Amino acid sequence: SYGKFVSQQVAKLGRHHPMVRTQYYSEDIDSAGGLFPPSRLSLIYGTFPCQALPLPGEVYVMSIDVAGEDENIVSGLDYLSNPGRDSTALTIARVTFSSSNSLSFSLPTYDIVYRQSWIGVKHTSIYSVILNLFSSWNIRYLIVDSTGVGAGLFSFLQKSLGDRVIPFIFSSKTKSLLGWNFLAAIDSGRFHSYSSSVENSVQLTDLNNLFFKQLEFCQFKIIPGPDKKPTLVFQNGQFFHPG
Repeated sequence: SYGKFVSQQVAKLGRHHPMVRTQYYSEDIDSAGGLFPPSRLSLIYGTFPCQALPLPGEVYVMSIDVAGEDENIVSGLDYLSNPGRDSTALTIARVTFSSSNSLSFSLPTYDIVYRQSWIGVKHTSIYSVILNLFSSWNIRYLIVDSTGVGAGLFSFLQKSLGDRVIPFIFSSKTKSLLGWNFLAAIDSGRFHSYSSSVENSVQLTDLNNLFFKQLEFCQFKIIPGPDKKPTLVFQNGQFFHPG
């Protein structure tokens, strides 16, 4: 029975997930280092192209990481009062469900098919773009970073789109859980991003390359304690909330 349980956890989380390595195989892991080594990055590389439009019969979800506006941006010019400002990043993923022989339940697979980002743009301008994308892609659920500056944008979106808009508030606890769940999706082969080697628009290729470059520089430190909370450190992370 225990062997079956361990097999289920490995199928769910992935053999190289830190929780699996430490709890079920008694393997030591470094307390700090790169969160996405080449072996983990290779699991994220997809072989499919990006999409400019949805395909019939597919299910899509959207996530938005909200950054601050720049009140001093000069209209029509690539100028910011704070050039190092973070970006508001929008990601659309295709969701599929498949059952594993070792699992009695279905787990979703997320394939990133579209990205868009804004630096210093007012949230009122982004709001209308999000509404158009939500409608044209027939988004099933929209997850919005509603921490701090994101609270206002989330409120407007929820009023317009209803309960399909779900808030995510970052705290030490939610970031830790999100980090472990994200690793579980990757290590079990359930998270991929579109390929930059196939024919894509220049913008979507550049955003995808930036996504992987940021993963390469993502560092972590595991805080001592029973929860083994990972502290994630991102340098100018565009597609991730800074931890």
